[in-house]
Amino acid sequence: MSVIRFFGTFITILLLQLSISSAASAVEPLEELGLYRWVEKGARYGYVGMFPRYVMVRSRAQLDTIRREIDADTPSMIKERAADQFKSIFDKPKIDFDTESLVLLCLAVQSGSFRISTGSPTFDGDTLWVPVEILRPPIGTADMAYYVYALAVKKSVVNAVRLQVGVKDE
Repeated sequence: MSVIRFFGTFITILLLQLSISSAASAVEPLEELGLYRWVEKGARYGYVGMFPRYVMVRSRAQLDTIRREIDADTPSMIKERAADQFKSIFDKPKIDFDTESLVLLCLAVQSGSFRISTGSPTFDGDTLWVPVEILRPPIGTADMAYYVYALAVKKSVVNAVRLQVGVKDE
């Protein structure tokens, strides 16, 4: 009985170590260096309205202006639901605008049946490139889908963030 308990404990410890090491390696290299951090990593949104397709927000006042523009453009029948989906960008992240900019990007695709995957960003010059792969099925739906990306980037180093989009057929 004690041999079984020993091996059970051993396997539990081994699995715990593997999960801890894989979680530790989940941090992307440039994120670890402090060049950026994810606020929203390609979340699918049902409504984007006036959400900017690309903007680098350099101040709290600019962020508040963008939020008011989105809110003013949102139809009243979906205003509450639309506001809820943007909370992760406008309310939750703590952005230090003295050292960080907030980059907002929106990717629109022709079909909700497309599968989107986001890779680890790379850095070239003063631009952070975010690789996005779109997998297009043989038959798709006729609805639009929107994916929102938001990153806090180091102001003194990163001057632009761009999506590097590749499309593949399934």
